[in-house]
Amino acid sequence: TCTSDGTCTITVTFKLGTDLDKAQVQVQTQQGGQTRTQASGTGTTEAPAATSAPSSSMSRYSNPRYRFACSYPRGWSTAESDNGDGVTATSPDGRSQVLCFGSSVVGDWEGELDSRRSSFASNGWNVTYSKRTRLWQAVSGTKGDQIRYGRYEVNGPRVIGIEWTYPASQKARFDGLVTRAVRDLDITDSGG
Repeated sequence: TCTSDGTCTITVTFKLGTDLDKAQVQVQTQQGGQTRTQASGTGTTEAPAATSAPSSSMSRYSNPRYRFACSYPRGWSTAESDNGDGVTATSPDGRSQVLCFGSSVVGDWEGELDSRRSSFASNGWNVTYSKRTRLWQAVSGTKGDQIRYGRYEVNGPRVIGIEWTYPASQKARFDGLVTRAVRDLDITDSGG
């Protein structure tokens, strides 16, 4: 979409579950009723997460060490880890948290993703959903009256994770926030 001053916005959308190794990219301009292709080609994606700006109800955290950015609800308190690998955002009532972090892949990426699912069960979570592709793992589970959702994405020698923990009684409210935050997760080399 282009404005009258010539500023253009380009949106690229990837569907989860499709082959994300290749993406066709074409940039076109329209001027005076004519469409002109300025650049086109095939790009390689390294992660399935689409990058988008967080909504106005979300705040943004950028991590320079692992080059990622994530969103969490505006007004939540944050504490960055001592080693610089991420941040924990906590709701004002203290009942909900978002953990955004990066770490180095130890061994192979498949083992790294499998270990994320295994840590749910070993920490007492009843795994209710699990899906893994070549580049990411999503896991959800319950423990008592809490729900936890984790999304872990491999990008080269690093894995970037986002974990949400919240009361089951607030599932309807948090489903949209979690979906938005996963969409906002940026694991590009710029980190935001």
